[in-house]
Amino acid sequence: MLFYKSYLFLLVFCLPFTVKAQFYARGEITYQRTYNLKLALQLEERYKNFKEYAKNLPDDIKAYHTLHFNGQKSDYYFLQDSVKEDASENRLINFLPIKRVAFQNQVWTDFKQHTQKALKKIFETNFLITDSLPEYQWKIEDDIRTIAGYPCRKAITTIDDSVVVVAFYTDQIMVSGGPESFNGLQGMILGLAIPRLYTTWFATKVSIVEPDFKSPDIPKKTEKVDRKDYLKGLKKATSSWWGNTDYLIWMSVL
Repeated sequence: MLFYKSYLFLLVFCLPFTVKAQFYARGEITYQRTYNLKLALQLEERYKNFKEYAKNLPDDIKAYHTLHFNGQKSDYYFLQDSVKEDASENRLINFLPIKRVAFQNQVWTDFKQHTQKALKKIFETNFLITDSLPEYQWKIEDDIRTIAGYPCRKAITTIDDSVVVVAFYTDQIMVSGGPESFNGLQGMILGLAIPRLYTTWFATKVSIVEPDFKSPDIPKKTEKVDRKDYLKGLKKATSSWWGNTDYLIWMSVL
């Protein structure tokens, strides 16, 4: 009898956790991208001439993207309707690099073929970058946090050898994807932070539905390149610019 009661207690105790942990391989995710403008204005030398205008600017700039996915592919789109034109006193924001460098990225990933296409606008030029999936060397850590209702484990990698990228992924969504070009973890990335770029991406909504994939809409005047030529062209174009242009490269390759 004692054994039976102990077994029943364990069964009842564990049941809620068993039922709660469900696993998915398709759906739609909305990400909020936040650029901490206030902190960038305080710390970045390139913004020194804008500091007197800071009181008229918001603390951060928000934008939204949506990711449709299943086990074979995903598409990542900028939500144009989610960002309104800035008020007249904040029009300066439209001239900052954050609004002019890879702000409205679209990314199409084929997990089966291990390929990726990304449409990016750098100032006035559109680029369609087609290449294999970028590979990131992730270091998994023990930290856990909940994002959009999912437990997510922390992972860290770098881009351009030194720029730290912090990701939070959930293995309850069994697709190795995430915002922008990021991938390669044992589940979906729901949170992403790049401190050096003052930018974060966090899922605000996860819907387990059949994904509504969209056909790519590529502007007629678009330069088609692979990742190597894209990066080479960026570095050449910015080599004669005044000041430190590394941040432009980092923002452009995400």
